[in-house]
Amino acid sequence: MNWSFAALSFAVPLMVSIAAGRLALKVLSRRGLIDHPVERSSHTKPTPSGGGIAVIAVVVVAWGMISAFSHAGPAIAPMVMAGGIFLTAISFADDMKSLSPLLRLAAQAAAVAIVLYATAGRGLFFAGILPPMLDTIAAAVLWLWFINLFNFMDGIDGMASVETAAIGIGVFL
Repeated sequence: MNWSFAALSFAVPLMVSIAAGRLALKVLSRRGLIDHPVERSSHTKPTPSGGGIAVIAVVVVAWGMISAFSHAGPAIAPMVMAGGIFLTAISFADDMKSLSPLLRLAAQAAAVAIVLYATAGRGLFFAGILPPMLDTIAAAVLWLWFINLFNFMDGIDGMASVETAAIGIGVFL
């Protein structure tokens, strides 16, 4: 790995994260989009609702950088970004006005299907350990599970950001 690219792929998303996070906090707070803790809440402080929009800004920048320097990236990046942006739109809509669980799951499945379609036959998930059909099914189920697990963690102060950082570091390494 080129260390200049490695440093850049860490520094640029970090700077975008700081800027997008501050901007989202400011805009969401100004518009009164605050989720105040209630009896069933896992978070203890008022939290801007819709802050994940800042996360997608960082992810899009990181995907763009990765796709520019990856042999498979340019071919699949537009579909991966489309799936991610669609998932972001549904999640943001859910933050603003609670959507039914069935509608959310269907939208999440559609976003996962977009990415699985774009990456079909590339061996990107289980590296040939599983037969292709089982690989795709397992990837879809695990991805849906992770999306919902992450959404659950998002309601716990700081947990989603720590998980995002851990995943980012893992991908970086």
